[in-house]
Amino acid sequence: MSRLKAYLEEATAADIEIENLMAGGVVEQEGKLAFHVLHQPDDTLAVMQDEIFGLCCLF
Repeated sequence: MSRLKAYLEEATAADIEIENLMAGGVVEQEGKLAFHVLHQPDDTLAVMQDEIFGLCCLF
């Protein structure tokens, strides 16, 4: 459960960062965001789906 919470918090932080950039962020921030998005582990979504499926099976 704590892993899922951490993933959701990270996704929220990334969304906020994207909104800030769209509102007129600086070039350094844009480079940082591009690095963050491009270097995410490919299996992050799969892990989240497994966590959510596991939670659904509890009910």
